[in-house]
Amino acid sequence: MDKPRLPNFFTIKASSAQRKTAYGFGAFMLLLTLAALPFLSRQLVEIKPFLPSFIALVAFIDCVTGYLFYRQYRVSGSLPLLVLAGTFFYSGLITIPHILTFPHVFSETGLLGAGKQTAVWFWVSWHGGFPIGILFFLMALKYKNIAISVRNRKLTGVLTIAAVVSLVIVMTVLFTQFHDALPKIIHDNGYNSIITSGIGPVIWLMLLLAVIGLLKQGKMKTILDVWLTLAVFVFFIDVTVTLIAGSRYSLGWYFARVNSFISASVILSIFLYEMNRLYALLAEQQQRYQSLFMHNSDAVYSMNKERQLVSVNEACSKLLGYSKEEYLHQNGGNFIVPEYKEASAYHFEQALTGKPQNYESVALHKDGSRINVQITTIPIIIEGEVTGAFGILKDITLQKESERKLNEANLVLKEMSLIDAMTGLANRRYLDQYLEEKWQECFKNEQPISFILLDLDNFKGFNDTYGHLEGDQCLMKIGKVLAHAAEFHGLAARYGGEEMCIVLPERTIEFALLMAEEIRKEIEGLSIPHQYSLTGVVTASLGVSTVFPSADSVYNELIDHSDQALYEAKRTGKNKVVSYTGVNN
Repeated sequence: MDKPRLPNFFTIKASSAQRKTAYGFGAFMLLLTLAALPFLSRQLVEIKPFLPSFIALVAFIDCVTGYLFYRQYRVSGSLPLLVLAGTFFYSGLITIPHILTFPHVFSETGLLGAGKQTAVWFWVSWHGGFPIGILFFLMALKYKNIAISVRNRKLTGVLTIAAVVSLVIVMTVLFTQFHDALPKIIHDNGYNSIITSGIGPVIWLMLLLAVIGLLKQGKMKTILDVWLTLAVFVFFIDVTVTLIAGSRYSLGWYFARVNSFISASVILSIFLYEMNRLYALLAEQQQRYQSLFMHNSDAVYSMNKERQLVSVNEACSKLLGYSKEEYLHQNGGNFIVPEYKEASAYHFEQALTGKPQNYESVALHKDGSRINVQITTIPIIIEGEVTGAFGILKDITLQKESERKLNEANLVLKEMSLIDAMTGLANRRYLDQYLEEKWQECFKNEQPISFILLDLDNFKGFNDTYGHLEGDQCLMKIGKVLAHAAEFHGLAARYGGEEMCIVLPERTIEFALLMAEEIRKEIEGLSIPHQYSLTGVVTASLGVSTVFPSADSVYNELIDHSDQALYEAKRTGKNKVVSYTGVNN
């Protein structure tokens, strides 16, 4: 069963205004940095509350952003989103030991047994780990259209977050307990050794590669492309300014911290914006749903996985005579007559596997009377998991009674009839007789016989969406098209289900192909709406074959060839005509 594609940052296209805003803000930050360049190394006073306040905000924002990416991953199963969740979780968590070990914040040398090099190595791990995560994200993009299975999403997510937490813990132990063994990359608050050791340039280069990779792969098409690129670019400016500033508490050092805060805030801000927008859409959809559910003329209800009724509409009360309160929290099987309970339970279990069910049953009215009903059970799927089912109950008592009387009155007539009652075409029995007769005639006259087999594209989806009544109307219209086409050339018949055919005695493959293409165009030209069709309307695929009958051949060969051609038409895109010669060549 195809699952609806839920919106995430990979599927929501960025608007032109968003791209302009991102480019404009990026340019502004770049120009501001260039303007401040001559003053970056100027020393300023140490503002005691600044660093803990800044780190607290960044840690909170990055962890919240990581969580939001994680939730999007749980819904979509997208590996790149999981990588981003891990990257932001890491970025948020690594700042915590960084501030705890920073000198002169909570103690002279920092907490956790920190040494003079501890805090700066946490800074390196923070600013080096973030671009590594982004580079991993870029590598994971090749799998963005492959979703991790629902069964494995939770385990994969938990293992990823556990790995991030473990990595932060290992680094904390390493940088605090073994700080004397750490290479010295800061002297008297000066960062020159970060540059001369090559560590700073490597981080700077990784961030530059991350920015270039995002621009090259994403091309600023989606919301994620736009704002992640901006966030990484501002982070790149942060590292650049830090390296140029050269020491703590300089203008550049403060300016870089502000850039870190902006970088962390970009993604969260757009998350909140999009969530607010989607909430408004959700509220509108909820009102539409309520209108469809509560005011539906058919009895509509919902059940949880235990088959307990959660909600019912007014039509349920009218149909079976119970009040809404009497329905709620009751097992849905309680309203089915005993001999149909097992079948009804089976169909519900099938719905819980994700397969919609449509079947007939007998419901029990409050007064004890029986009502013939048509039941449609539709699975409720949330985050890829079936959490219950919707049910639609239609009273078909009159329909069943009419069917019984009609069956009794026309039993003999139906057995002898050669016409399909719905489409007005020849039925299968007539088709077999006609084919046998024309096959022998063409054999005697050494003439070809052609066969066109037609099947409506995605017709099950049409019936599921618009109902069987609309499906029947559709078949009737298609039947008229075939009847008109075959009027002077052969016989049009309903082969079975939505499959129809035309027998063309003494007609060549060229003639049959031309007729089939005209039929295909005319069906598409009917413009019967179909939301699951690529064209938006009902279309058909047709297979065509031509055979010269021989003494040792049978007409089933002709049907088989057309069926193979029809299969090829379906396989290669639908809404087309394929000949059997085309299949084999």
